[in-house]
Amino acid sequence: MIPDNDPAGHKYATEVMKALATQTEKVSLLDISQLELAPGQDIADWFEISMNNTIERLNSMKAIQPVVSTDIQAPNNHKEKSASDKYTPLFGQFYRFNESIYVEDKSNKKHIEICKFVEITAFTRCSESKDYGAVATFKGKSKKLITLHFDFKNMHVGTELIERFSDTGLYINPAKSIIFKQYIAAACERQAKCLRRSLKPGWFNGESTNFVLPDKVIGTADDIIFQPKEPSSLSETIKQLGSLQDWKAAIESKLPGNHYLVASLGLSLSSLLLNTAKLENRGFNLCGCSGSGKTTAIQVAATLFGDGTQPGQGVDNIYTQQWNSTANSMEMLTSQHNDLPMIIDELGMLDDKNFGKTIYRMCSGTIKGRLTASSKLKEVGTSRNIILMSAEIPIFDKVSENGTPPKAGQLVRFVDIAVTKENMVTELHGVANAKLFIEELKLNCGKYYGTAGPEFIRCLIADDTVDILALRKAAENELAEANPGISSEHQRVFRHFALVVVALRLAHKYSVLDNDLSESILVVAKDYIETSGSLNDAHRAVTHLRESLIAKIHQFDIPKIGYKVPGGCERQGLIIGNVPMTSSDDNNKPKSLDGCKVETVISGPPLDERYFLMTKLAITKILGSYPFQETIEYLKALGLLNTDAGRLTGKKRSFPGEGRVRYYEISFDFLEN
Repeated sequence: MIPDNDPAGHKYATEVMKALATQTEKVSLLDISQLELAPGQDIADWFEISMNNTIERLNSMKAIQPVVSTDIQAPNNHKEKSASDKYTPLFGQFYRFNESIYVEDKSNKKHIEICKFVEITAFTRCSESKDYGAVATFKGKSKKLITLHFDFKNMHVGTELIERFSDTGLYINPAKSIIFKQYIAAACERQAKCLRRSLKPGWFNGESTNFVLPDKVIGTADDIIFQPKEPSSLSETIKQLGSLQDWKAAIESKLPGNHYLVASLGLSLSSLLLNTAKLENRGFNLCGCSGSGKTTAIQVAATLFGDGTQPGQGVDNIYTQQWNSTANSMEMLTSQHNDLPMIIDELGMLDDKNFGKTIYRMCSGTIKGRLTASSKLKEVGTSRNIILMSAEIPIFDKVSENGTPPKAGQLVRFVDIAVTKENMVTELHGVANAKLFIEELKLNCGKYYGTAGPEFIRCLIADDTVDILALRKAAENELAEANPGISSEHQRVFRHFALVVVALRLAHKYSVLDNDLSESILVVAKDYIETSGSLNDAHRAVTHLRESLIAKIHQFDIPKIGYKVPGGCERQGLIIGNVPMTSSDDNNKPKSLDGCKVETVISGPPLDERYFLMTKLAITKILGSYPFQETIEYLKALGLLNTDAGRLTGKKRSFPGEGRVRYYEISFDFLEN
C-alpha cells in the first residue's frame, strides 16, 4: 500500500489495509516519508519529480508495518484558519505554505520554515564567458518584489549565495542554509526558460542592434538580461527624472555658443559610437582653475544617463564619480561603464604616484587579470569608454608627480583641454550674468536627466542606413582642412573630435537635440592645438633638458677657462659629464648636474659660440625615460647640435689631465628657445 502523503491518505490506507488483511497473508504499507514528498502529494508526483524515480528504485525501498507518520500535519504555528491558507507542493521535500517555503525535519517529524517563497524565473547563459546563472524573485522585508541575479557557482562557494540573498532583504533560517542552497539548485534545474546574459552594459556582443542598460535592454531582442558577475554600482546611477522635452528646455537650450559645455556633452555622447567607429578608448581632462566652470561642464555630460547633481552635495547615486578610490578600483569602475561615458571629478584627489601607468590601464580597453578565491585567473575583461574628467592640474603635472616626465602616448590617451572662466560661458541666453547662468544650469542638472542618452540609442538602432565610419572620416577631413599641418599626435586626438562632431549631428538629426551644436567642436579643436603645443616625445625631452639646465644654472661657476676646437678657435661652454675638472670656489670638490652638481665651467671668446659639452651618460641621466636618440635627432633638426659633416656622433675633445673625451656640443641658444 502507498498512501497519499497527508493524514487523510494514511487513514484511508490503514482502513484498506485492514480490509485486505482478511483476504491475503501479508499487507505492507510503504513509509511515504522516505519519498520526501510534500503534504498532499502521492506516488504519481514522485515519479514526475525526477527521471531517477523509477519502479526499480521504489521496489528497492523498505516497506514496513505498522502504519507510520500518523502525525503529519500543517507546519508548526501555521494551522489552517481560512480557505486562503493552503499547501502548494513544489518538488522533493519542499513545499510552499502560504508565503513561505518549508521542509520536513524527518528526525522529529516537524516542518521547518526555510525562508519566504523564492521563485527561479529563468536561467541565464553568457556567450562571452560560457558562465551560467539564474534570476530569482522574492518579497523582501520591504514587501516589494525583488529581482536577484546570481551565478551557478555561487551555490558552491561558501556562504556567498546566502549573503547575496540576505543582503537584498531575504531572511533565511540560519540552521537551514544548506537546505536553502539545495532548494535553489533544485529550482534552477527545473526551470526551462533561458535568457542571454550580458556581463556588462553596452552593445550586446558588439553588435549595433541591442544596447544593454542595468534596468532595460534597448533594441529588438526580448531575451537579453544584464547580469554582471559582481554587483554593479551602475545599476543605481542609471536613472531618469523628467521628460526629454524638460531636459531640452532646461539644459540643451543653454548650450548654443558655449563651446566647452557643448564639447563636454558631445564627448560623452560619442562614447556610444566607439564600437562602430573602430576607435580606441580616450580620456579628456577639462583643466582649469577653481571657478572656471569645468565641474558644471561634466555635470551637463552626466545628465545623458543619470543625475547630474554636483558631487559633494549630499545626493546619493549621482552619475559623476570622484577620484577618491584606488587606481585598481577606478579601473574596475571604468569597465562597468562599457560603451557609456565615464565621468570623474577632481583628479587632484587621486593619490597615485604612477598615474602614467593608470592612464594606460584605463584607456587600454583591457581589464587587468586577477586571481579568484580559488587562485584561478579570472577572465580578462574588455571595455570601450570615453573618460571625461575635471581637474585643476594638467595631466602632464599629474604624471610628473613621481619625477618621471610623461610620454607622448600618455598625453594623447588622456588629453588636456584648457578651460577658463572667459571661454566656458560666452552666451548667456537671457540670464543676467555668467555666475547666475552657471548656478541655474547646475540646479537644472539635478532636476532633469537620464532621457537624452537612451533616446539617442533608440534612434541609432532604428537608423539602419547610418554609416558611422564614413561620417567620422568626413568629419576628420573637415577638421584637417580647418587645421592644416598638425602633428601625427594631434591627428590621433582629432579622430575623436571628429566622432564628437558625428554624435552631435546625429543627435540633431534624431531630434534628441533641437540644435546642431557641432560647430562648437571646430572651435574647441582649434583652441586645443594652440594650447597643447607639440606632443612628441623628442620635443618634450628637449623642453625637459632645457628646464633642467635653467633650474641648475645658478650652481655653475663663472666661466674662466677655454677649450680649443679645430682651427684654434676658443669657445665658451659648460662641461657636463665625467671630466674631473675643479670649480673656482673649491679646487677639490667637482660638481655634476645629474646629482645637482656640475664639473667645472670653461670659457673663452667668442660669446656667440657658447655650448654645453655633455656626455651621453650625462644626457640620459637628465632625460630619464625620454628617448636619447630621438632627442639628439630633434636637437640637430632645430640647429642646436654642433656636428662634424652632419654626423650625430659625439666629438672627442682634449681636456687637461684627461686626454680625449667624447662629448655632444649643444648650443646655449636652446636656453632661449
